[in-house]
Amino acid sequence: MGVWGAGIAGVIALVSLVSLYTNPLYVWGVVGTLVYFLLGVAYFAIAGRHRLVLSPEEEFALTAGQHGHPETEGYGQTHVTDIPGGGGAEPAPQQAPTG
Repeated sequence: MGVWGAGIAGVIALVSLVSLYTNPLYVWGVVGTLVYFLLGVAYFAIAGRHRLVLSPEEEFALTAGQHGHPETEGYGQTHVTDIPGGGGAEPAPQQAPTG
């Protein structure tokens, strides 16, 4: 559907959003959903983000094939400190030798 499909979907979403806030019967449902969403974001910010694991593909790629084979090691065997390059951060760019 491309760009036109995305534009139509955006218009439908805007009409739906405006109608939710203008209808007094839906206000409590919208507010309740907002509170539920904010509680989920707060949980992730406090506790959930520390329990994330890499997918097998990410684990294999970030460890250059040393870890992450699901048949021999299982899932979630690589910790952030095991990843080369400073614990999951992007590696520093290499400078060309001058000379």
